[in-house]
Amino acid sequence: MDLPQGADRKNKTASEVAQLEAFEEAGVTGNVKKGNNKKFRIRRGGRKVEMRVFPMKLDEVLPKWPEDDERQRVVVSLEEALKMIKGKSMRKCVKEMLRKAA
Repeated sequence: MDLPQGADRKNKTASEVAQLEAFEEAGVTGNVKKGNNKKFRIRRGGRKVEMRVFPMKLDEVLPKWPEDDERQRVVVSLEEALKMIKGKSMRKCVKEMLRKAA
């Protein structure tokens, strides 16, 4: 399972990029909760990379989106999503965010 990811974009905050990537990669719209992001590290291409996850309150799940021909979207429960996350760091990060949101 992948979470939408994006690199820095000119004139956009990290939370704005997260919101845009969620639309482009998953076809969802909503509001990213600013200041409530979590950081974790993963190995990519033999080096450690810092990632940030932003919680997002969904407004709409669109039937068509920019990358729908490249990606398959699956809607699952939070429990099932946690089982689908392969990386320990990412899973821990998401669990912490869920605890904080409860």
